[in-house]
Amino acid sequence: TGTHPLLGGEKLSSATLVLAGSLALSAAFVCLTGRSVGQIYFGVVLLALGNGLMWPSVLSILSKSAGERSQGAVQGFAGSSGAVASIAGLLIGGVLYNSLGAWIFVLSAAVIMAVFGMSFRLVSIAGRRA
Repeated sequence: TGTHPLLGGEKLSSATLVLAGSLALSAAFVCLTGRSVGQIYFGVVLLALGNGLMWPSVLSILSKSAGERSQGAVQGFAGSSGAVASIAGLLIGGVLYNSLGAWIFVLSAAVIMAVFGMSFRLVSIAGRRA
């Protein structure tokens, strides 16, 4: 858990931040299907917000789950995997955008919403540990 200055210093669990980040990411991908510049800019802001909330929180959950002995290895592997996924995602996303157009963003939003649904298990696990 950590404090967030915009939220008045209240402590939020990593699981809660994963949920909030996944919602922001899903909304971002829907916004990216828009035709207005304002909607696309708003989608980009949501994309940055969602990634900023979700990725560090996922890494935190992974490191806590690994235990002290394996923490560095798990974080290193997660960082490397994230970098490879970013490269592959951009390449595959470009090909899919070329063939599906803006529908790829709707598909991405649906995948992120599935992650959102699965993330509720994180909240229940975190609740039991607290």
